[in-house]
Amino acid sequence: MGLAVGLFVWYEWFGGRELINYQQVVVLKQNLNRGEEVKPDNLMYLMVEKQNVISGAITDPNQIVGKDVKNFVPGKDQLVNEFFDRADLVLHKGEYVAQIPSEWTLAFPDSMRRGDNIAIYAVNSGSDLMNSLSKKIVAHSNTSKNKATDNNSNTQNTTIDSESLNIDTSNLNKILEVKVAYVKDSTNHEVVTVGSGDRLNGSGDIHSVEIITTTDKFEKIEQQINSGAKLIMMYTDAGKGE
Repeated sequence: MGLAVGLFVWYEWFGGRELINYQQVVVLKQNLNRGEEVKPDNLMYLMVEKQNVISGAITDPNQIVGKDVKNFVPGKDQLVNEFFDRADLVLHKGEYVAQIPSEWTLAFPDSMRRGDNIAIYAVNSGSDLMNSLSKKIVAHSNTSKNKATDNNSNTQNTTIDSESLNIDTSNLNKILEVKVAYVKDSTNHEVVTVGSGDRLNGSGDIHSVEIITTTDKFEKIEQQINSGAKLIMMYTDAGKGE
């Protein structure tokens, strides 16, 4: 009887109820708008009934401190990682994510990943460089098809690795420098580095590239494509992203 009384007291007045039925999650103290940075002072813990805790709820504030809010997030609501991103990858006013169609592109780095800084160059139609690269792409495509046949798989790669071309960029028309939002394979899944080694060890072959841009910037690309040019993407002097 004494044990039963002790358990009742512990459950009702010394935290037993919360320990058994509730889970501690991280929430915002107040609303945050898109682009605002999450600071330690913005966060607090909230006890939520375990049956009401959402999948992927943030329980460790270190997961999101220093990141920016991707869209408006209300205070006191449960949080998930998808609400936040690196500061340099959160869209600001006037920005959007645009895909560079594969048919516009001649070459890009095979090691390119989300968050990288790249320069986009235009290669004029009929130029010696365009003709040279076109021949290399045909040879590369044929080699890829042969490998695909040997492996009983399909490939649709129509570009080559710009890092292997040793192109003199001083002779190219640089359109703009942008941040890579995503690189995706032919199944529309993001290409990521597998393991902690070489970036070339990716989860798939890059099929499409998505960039963070504005209407004015993207129009510069479209103007070049409309004139018959093709694109080459290369890392900027800032190098690869982390």
